[in-house]
Amino acid sequence: MKSGRVIPTREWVRPVHAAGRSDRLILIAVVVQLALTIPLSFILNINQEDAYTLHSTAYGAAYALHEAIFFEQNAPLYFVAMALWRVLGQSHMVASLFSVICAAITVLMVPRLMDRYMPGVRRSWVLFAFALNPFVIAMAVEIRLYALLMLLSALLLITFFDAFLAQRPSRRALAVYGALCAASLYTEYYMLFLILAQGVLLCGLRYWEGLRRYVITQVLVALAFLPMMIVIPWQMANFRGSFTYPNSLLASIKILAEIFLQYILPLTIVPHHKELYAGIAISAIVGAYLLRRYRTDSGQLLIPALFAAAFFIFAVAVYVGKMHVLYRHGALLLVPALLTPFALLTCFREPARTRAVRAVGLTILAASVLTLFLSYRHGAKPGDWRRVAAYLDRHVKQGQPILVFEPWEALPLDYYYRGSNEIVAIPRPIDFKGYDVDDLVLRNDAQIVAALARVPGDRRTLWLVTMTTSCQEWHLDYGCGVLESYVSRHYRTLERQPFYGSEVRLLVRRSS
Repeated sequence: MKSGRVIPTREWVRPVHAAGRSDRLILIAVVVQLALTIPLSFILNINQEDAYTLHSTAYGAAYALHEAIFFEQNAPLYFVAMALWRVLGQSHMVASLFSVICAAITVLMVPRLMDRYMPGVRRSWVLFAFALNPFVIAMAVEIRLYALLMLLSALLLITFFDAFLAQRPSRRALAVYGALCAASLYTEYYMLFLILAQGVLLCGLRYWEGLRRYVITQVLVALAFLPMMIVIPWQMANFRGSFTYPNSLLASIKILAEIFLQYILPLTIVPHHKELYAGIAISAIVGAYLLRRYRTDSGQLLIPALFAAAFFIFAVAVYVGKMHVLYRHGALLLVPALLTPFALLTCFREPARTRAVRAVGLTILAASVLTLFLSYRHGAKPGDWRRVAAYLDRHVKQGQPILVFEPWEALPLDYYYRGSNEIVAIPRPIDFKGYDVDDLVLRNDAQIVAALARVPGDRRTLWLVTMTTSCQEWHLDYGCGVLESYVSRHYRTLERQPFYGSEVRLLVRRSS
């Protein structure tokens, strides 16, 4: 039986003039986002993750399939699709347009999601809060799978509603939903958390006929996914061996809560952001109290319910599976996360609802615009590799090797560097045969000596390129202390040039 409280009816018609205005708003939101993402994709340098994708997809679909499984240690669909996309051109600018387009299409899907899950909310604030969200923009300008994950999650939510929750469930939507489930799992394993949450929602609604069709669909999806079950245990074991992981379910929940709080209200780049979060939380509590007389029992809470279920499944999987999680790994739930605060406001009647939506939308939009400015005011991603390479092209002399630490940062630098001097990754270069981060940690002087031995000449003067960001990730120390100790004992610094997120030094060997 379907519950009328949480499932909004689709038997409603907007006035023609309202529909036209809404269509214009959608177009404006997409254009505004593209006005940011297209220039940024051309202006920003590539980073290490972009460089991985460019290599993994540079030699055709078969090579991309192999690299996705053994080097990227991920599901292969995105990489195969990117390899096919790059038939249009091999430059990073062509590659980046794939994510730009995925993000723009996701914005187009937001009104369709609102029509189904929260028709009582005005679109304008939600549209622009989504289109200009810094994490949406960041994923749009990354040459990685995250923008595609956003799009797939939006399509999964739309087809799930049409196949199971609509007044007249669609068989066509059910078939598309099943295909999207399979495609999602072949793109990113974590998409399973959203798919499982949809089944949990059907159970919670006691919609048993829909649950029966859902289970049959997922059995077919599981059969389609069987080939990947051979490699997943090996991939997971590698990452469990390299990084630390949450030691309790509560720690896992805390990590994910911090990620999704950043998604919804992006302020962590702003000074004193903890105080800002506290102030906003107090204001929200006070506002909810003042509006209590407008509360209604007909709130449209499907999206918050889905997000909560997926969040908890995600947290349990991270803890039980001993997985490490970075901010970008939450991309599969970014769409429901951003819609959740607006859906919660449907628990208030008009006019309080519209006022609350406006206040929340304005707060999120202000935080987003400020974060976008602070994030991209340098015109570069951390590392600033285009400018670093240009500097080295002008200053490096024949016979002066260029040492780069950490080793993966040598890849984006090499993409831009046009000189003939050798770029030496410390402690060793990425070989693209497999990826074990433990093998890339600098542990002793002998590794530096071995790297230098690969370079011909006396190596009396050399250039050293390092990142200025943290040398640790999930408590894994990459060895900055070892490098700096060796450099201080054996070399003097003649020149030092800072860049955004990196530094270039000219070193000369100390006299014996």
